[in-house]
Amino acid sequence: GPEVAVPSAWRGDHAPSRFAHPSHAPTTLPPRAGYTSHHDHYIEEYNRWARWTYTSPPAETISLKLLAHYEGGARCGRNQSNPFGNICEGKKDIDALIPAHDLVLITLDTIIPKVKMFCPTFAWRFDEFVVQDTDWVDLGAHWDPGPYFYSQCFQAAWRNPKAMAFQSKQFTLYIVVPAPQWIEYEAF
Repeated sequence: GPEVAVPSAWRGDHAPSRFAHPSHAPTTLPPRAGYTSHHDHYIEEYNRWARWTYTSPPAETISLKLLAHYEGGARCGRNQSNPFGNICEGKKDIDALIPAHDLVLITLDTIIPKVKMFCPTFAWRFDEFVVQDTDWVDLGAHWDPGPYFYSQCFQAAWRNPKAMAFQSKQFTLYIVVPAPQWIEYEAF
């Protein structure tokens, strides 16, 4: 019949098996069963999904256009950057009340895997990356806990110009590789 490997912990007597493998054949055991590190986060994830399930989606949302750039030369007296690797991602249905810190996290979580795929052999120092908006404001240094883009989404209402109405918009954010790191990459 077929040879079956039975782990010794499953046998009650812990005696050698009658169906032992010949010494020249490798012994293959089933994959290790049990808990992994992911099981430690079960309660947190359960609670997060439970809250998410019973909350209505935000009515006021924005979309994001996320780009990867590296620091380049100055144009028209402003610090500018240049795109690389055609790295561009879009995110929609982002709560308009999101603070700058959370925008940084979304941008890094979205773009860093793309930068890794762009050049997986280079030792990128992701902690040096900077997230900036189109006005070159460093969002990582912006510690206002209030919504970052919310005030820019209000426009005069169509029927009543004195009243302000929320209008969803798309905002662009850049993840910028610092110039010294980009020079190292080009020399790589």
